[in-house]
Amino acid sequence: MDDKKIDDMFFKLYGYDLLPNEYKEIARETSAYAGFRLYIKMQEIFKNKIRWILGALTK
Repeated sequence: MDDKKIDDMFFKLYGYDLLPNEYKEIARETSAYAGFRLYIKMQEIFKNKIRWILGALTK
């Protein structure tokens, strides 16, 4: 998932989507933002690994 999609999801989830850009820059420096990005990236990695494992098991 690209950075723009992650940003959009984060700001909509926390209700920050209508904030001016300068406040969004401040929000990007929070630990909540970092944790959210980490969660999304880890989810993508594990989803791909699980697909690979299931594919290997079904052969």
